[in-house]
Amino acid sequence: MAITLNQQLGQTQHYSVLSRKLDRLGLGYTQLLEALAVKRGAYHYPVGKSASYSVPDTSEENLSTEELITGLLLGQHPHRPQLIRLAAQLLATPGLSPKRLATLAVQERCLTTISYITQSARNVQQAPEQTKFWTQLAAELNSASKHSSPSYDTASGVLPHPSRFVAQTGYVRGGNRTAAPQKPDWLAPILPQE
Repeated sequence: MAITLNQQLGQTQHYSVLSRKLDRLGLGYTQLLEALAVKRGAYHYPVGKSASYSVPDTSEENLSTEELITGLLLGQHPHRPQLIRLAAQLLATPGLSPKRLATLAVQERCLTTISYITQSARNVQQAPEQTKFWTQLAAELNSASKHSSPSYDTASGVLPHPSRFVAQTGYVRGGNRTAAPQKPDWLAPILPQE
């Protein structure tokens, strides 16, 4: 059996209400959640075998983007940084509700992970509307937790390094420069044209 994200973070197992909803919608496998994330604009991360999965027709009304993000971060999933990276990119979707995200994060016990992503995003220079969103989300997460801020050890390697949430031109694998490095850009989803 694969080690779960909760086990890696030293947290207790939680079988969530959202997980049961995902099962009812036919999205009970992480590969399907990955494929749906790509369908909703998380273009940057190839889904490999997930691309061959037939994703159920799931509208925003049936499963909000906030729920999809939270579903990707559920601690009961096998520990796969790809899921966290997909959620981080979807968090840049315009129009998300910081309050709804914070409520779901507490309800589904993924406060540590979403707080980590939020803090990482606040360290990246972004457009004013995105900066405002991340500030509001951080405030909502702090308010919703009603306890001390969640702790996470960034040196542990469990959660992806913040550089995995951004695109930065001028660098290639191995740390070699191809051009003058630019400021990193938070990866935002590309929304389908209607």
